[in-house]
Amino acid sequence: MGEHDAIKGKVAEILAGANCYPFLFIGSGLSMRYMGTRNWAGLLEWVCSETLDDEFAFARARAKARNAERNGEVDDAMPYVATLIEDDVNAALLSGERFDWFRKRYANELKQGVSPVKQFIADDLAKATVADCVEVDVLSSGCPGKVSGVITTNYDHLAEQLFPQSDVFVGGDDLLFGEMSYSAEIYKIHGSASRPDTMVLDQADYTAFRDKQAYLAAKILTVFVEYPIIFLGYSLRDPDMRSILGSIAKCVGPDRAEMLADRFVFVEYGDSAGDPVRTMSQEFGANSIAMTHVVTRDFLPVFEAVAETETRYDPRVVRKLRQSVYEIASHLDPASTVVTSGFSKLDNLSDDDRVIIGFNAVREGFGKIPTAEDLYYDAVFDDHDFNASLVVGDYLPKLLKSNPGGLPMRKYLRDAGGIPLDERIVKDLDKRTSMSAFLNDGIRRSAAGWRERLRDFSIDGLVEAFGFDEAHTRLAALEPSEIDLDQLQGHLEQVITRGGGRDAIEGNPELKRAIRILDFLRFGAE
Repeated sequence: MGEHDAIKGKVAEILAGANCYPFLFIGSGLSMRYMGTRNWAGLLEWVCSETLDDEFAFARARAKARNAERNGEVDDAMPYVATLIEDDVNAALLSGERFDWFRKRYANELKQGVSPVKQFIADDLAKATVADCVEVDVLSSGCPGKVSGVITTNYDHLAEQLFPQSDVFVGGDDLLFGEMSYSAEIYKIHGSASRPDTMVLDQADYTAFRDKQAYLAAKILTVFVEYPIIFLGYSLRDPDMRSILGSIAKCVGPDRAEMLADRFVFVEYGDSAGDPVRTMSQEFGANSIAMTHVVTRDFLPVFEAVAETETRYDPRVVRKLRQSVYEIASHLDPASTVVTSGFSKLDNLSDDDRVIIGFNAVREGFGKIPTAEDLYYDAVFDDHDFNASLVVGDYLPKLLKSNPGGLPMRKYLRDAGGIPLDERIVKDLDKRTSMSAFLNDGIRRSAAGWRERLRDFSIDGLVEAFGFDEAHTRLAALEPSEIDLDQLQGHLEQVITRGGGRDAIEGNPELKRAIRILDFLRFGAE
């Protein structure tokens, strides 16, 4: 088995075993790969070279920070580098003549106290765009519906561009106090360039972040326990990664740490010496975490495994459901946008009863079984979002009892798939297999005379010959092949709208006949 198949097969096996879509934990390496941005050291070096007239400023700061790290004065050199250069960089940005453009563009932000260096970095990151390549194509087109969420320490907008329909939580406060659903969400734990003041950059920022880290780890512990996690763009030596994983290892404890081997996939860029996939354990003080370690220069098999994952629910559906349940459970506000129905009867449900859970905008008559007029109206305007399986399996059999002339049903039959049909539906389908079957004898006898009056064999021709209000009653004058369905639908929309909406349908057998013919020709005619 080649490297591609071995990696794809293992990732697919882990995702199938978890039976839920993964979270992606993405670091600067992925942004460097797909957006051409810089790693942590490269970013600070770039800031120095762009703002300071001192080619050795970054080198001096890095040497001092490394010495402080060796002496145990700081835990990580890079935040201290940011602290050492910050005053000089800010002074240059706020007073240097060549940064007039910067001060004019961001005058409001700077006056409100946003750090100049953070705003400068954010300005540069806003220009970064995602590359056009096969890996990005699979990620952006095949994975958005197959990824439960993204966790990232990056400031850039890679995650938002890859997964634009996700909700975004920025910084510690959003994560600590936000109402997270753990589905179709992006957690930017070190802040975002979209809100420069949230960026964790210097020593003070990191100290504040680490003060909250245990709480943050506990808040997202659900992700690490319940979802598979794929780490991308990090090194196992990365201090941010080790700090986060150390907090998680401490939270889960030794008894559950080994379980994570079947949940954690750490994808590291490089050349594999032998097997590209193996199980390994990382030590974090007195705690450890087991994980599946993948070493490769090609991330495509990982993304393909994600894109081909099959589970029952789209993460966006889960997010909406969880948000709605949270709103129901936590608020008793009668003005709430979420309306519940049927909960008082839960105790009366048998184990065999089918239950439907869905979302729709509240309209007049919410919660009622639709009338025949509702189905007629929806057959023309297609705006009611009825559940097709429910219409075919429940509503139509009941409504056909009092509507012997039939109902517009082909649209719902198409959308419902191959569910068992009630005998009334079958009988109606067998009876009406052509447009002529929708006509009565009087209409059939008159059709030839109507046709002789036409100069244009079309819907517009009917309007010209018989007038707007009568055109739909003369459809029998046309052959089915002469009826432009879009024109017919547009005409019926106008008839209904001018007649007052549903009031135009009720008690109007000829309008109902025309709607049934439209439904048949569009969805039922062979």
